[in-house]
Amino acid sequence: MKNLFLLVVLISNSILCQAQAAKTTASKSVSPSGQISNGQVNVSFYIPDAENGFYRGTRFDWSGILYSLRYREEEFYGSWYTSIDPSIHNNVQRTGPDGRGEVVTGIASSGRGPAEEFLTNDKALGFDDAKPGETFLKIGVGVLRRTDDKPYDRYRDYEIVDGGKWTTKIQDDKVVFTQTLSNSESGYGYVYTKTLYLLPGKPVMRIDHKLLNTGVKTLVTSVYDHNFFVTNNHHTGPDYIITTPYPMKISRTQGADLFSVEGNRLMFKKLFSTREMVVTWIDGFEPFAKDYTFRVENIRTGTGYSVQGDRPLSQIMLWAIFTNISLESFIDLNAGQGNEEQWAYEYTYFTGTDN
Repeated sequence: MKNLFLLVVLISNSILCQAQAAKTTASKSVSPSGQISNGQVNVSFYIPDAENGFYRGTRFDWSGILYSLRYREEEFYGSWYTSIDPSIHNNVQRTGPDGRGEVVTGIASSGRGPAEEFLTNDKALGFDDAKPGETFLKIGVGVLRRTDDKPYDRYRDYEIVDGGKWTTKIQDDKVVFTQTLSNSESGYGYVYTKTLYLLPGKPVMRIDHKLLNTGVKTLVTSVYDHNFFVTNNHHTGPDYIITTPYPMKISRTQGADLFSVEGNRLMFKKLFSTREMVVTWIDGFEPFAKDYTFRVENIRTGTGYSVQGDRPLSQIMLWAIFTNISLESFIDLNAGQGNEEQWAYEYTYFTGTDN
């Protein structure tokens, strides 16, 4: 009996230890997050973290990844994909086992909300100058290593040699993300600050940026906001219209049969099927900040958003699938040694219930 009692105790302790270990592992794997609100707009975001952060890919800036923005019960930035699969290169649209459409994305493309990416001539900064084994820079991620002679691939997962130090400061209606990087071996160094601020009493979110060059190499780059606007609840199709202040000119188009342009309005001709997609570059804007503006609206529900930037556009591209309408808006930056670049976007959200 005594031996049986000891055996029961040992088994119980083993089970308890396993449960505690599982609980500890689970708690460590939870991605850190935070929330801000101004009483009208409620924003939920992930906090950059090299160990447990939700987004740890090497494409998008780690800060400002929003998994929800709600205004008057409408969701603007929920998930545009159904799952993440590390084996997927970019993303795949397909019909799932239940017959419903699904989008499976790779790690690099799993950003949400107004996710941003820094590119220099469609590549990471310094990539072409780096030999295999040497390093290059992805602002908002860190110093990365080039491992072979293959061309730069934004959807690939590169080794992070130096991710710098991230800090996140949260107030009621504001969050400030700061990445400080100083890598003497590569010559790159900067202090990058992104502030998300909800204006008092308004359905408006402002995103302010500062990029201070503290290294010896000039930071010549462009940055674009992917603007992952979800249409999960309403589905991309004829209900949606995109408006700009200038007559749109279209080039390099995929899915031309899915949309039409009349002056400054772009309209979708049909409800998108699971596999249908539009990719098109938009031109016609002037090199002034006033043309960094566009409006995406569901004309049936009255729900949508508009954005105004404070810098001239350098490029803008539309990418749309059945769950998402993204206007990828680029600006150019040039921060010499010791110099700082600043830029901002202001988003206004609206619904059909607004007065």
